[in-house]
Amino acid sequence: MKAAVLCLFVLVVGVVFVDMIDIYDQAFLKCCKEKGIRSSCQPYCSYEKKADVVLKAFKAGKCDFDTEGPSYYQCLENEKDNRRCCESKGVGADAALKYCLDKCDGTKPIKPDHKYFNCKPYAQKIRDCGEFSHYLR
Repeated sequence: MKAAVLCLFVLVVGVVFVDMIDIYDQAFLKCCKEKGIRSSCQPYCSYEKKADVVLKAFKAGKCDFDTEGPSYYQCLENEKDNRRCCESKGVGADAALKYCLDKCDGTKPIKPDHKYFNCKPYAQKIRDCGEFSHYLR
């Protein structure tokens, strides 16, 4: 009996969690569309996509870093300032990469600069903070 109740609990919690992720992805995609991100880049407006996949899309030209990068990162960060979250995860801990915290501030567009490709070690943490910001209302 306890096992059945536990399985039901896990199933319900799992379904609710998946639904919440879908809601956050819908908000992310809506933001990208509203900011004029091209259809070739819109599939990457999803927290389901891992950071390395998104970086490859930018490098391959599916997303244009100079024109879409600033808006993409605003949407990724839910248009919120998530620098405290990023700092708590170690983003920018290396003084030479302190500028990576810029990508965590979705309240304003970042200036297109290819130095941000150096933030790859922090990319997933930056994405995680953007997703987490949806939980904080």
